[in-house]
Amino acid sequence: MSAWDPTTASDAAFALLSNARRRTVVEHLLDNGGETTRQALVRAVVEAETGRPIADAETGLVQDVHISLYHRHLPKLSEHGVVRHDRETGEVVSADNADALGEVLESITASLDAVGEFCE
Repeated sequence: MSAWDPTTASDAAFALLSNARRRTVVEHLLDNGGETTRQALVRAVVEAETGRPIADAETGLVQDVHISLYHRHLPKLSEHGVVRHDRETGEVVSADNADALGEVLESITASLDAVGEFCE
C-alpha cells in the first residue's frame, strides 16, 4: 500500500498503532531522521518496556522483541508503506506513510496527555 486510502485510513492507523512495540518503532524511526537498524529498534523497545538499559534486560526478553519485530511488526509496518526493512542487513528506513502515521500518533498522544491533565 503506497498511499493512505481515505476509506480505510483510520482503521489501518489504529490497527498499526494498537501495539506498543509498533508505536515505539514509529517514534524511534521518526526521532532518528527516518533511518535506523533492527538492532537499534530492539534496544529502543526493550528499554521502553522495562525502563532500564538493554544490558539489564533478560536475554529471553531481548530475543522475544527481536523475533516479534522481525516476523510480525516490521512486516506489518512494511505492508502498509510505513517502513522499508532489509531483512539481511537489518536496515530500517521510513517509507511513504511514515510521516502520516507519525502525525496520527502525535495527535493521539497529545489528546491523551490533555485528558490526563484534565482528570488530575
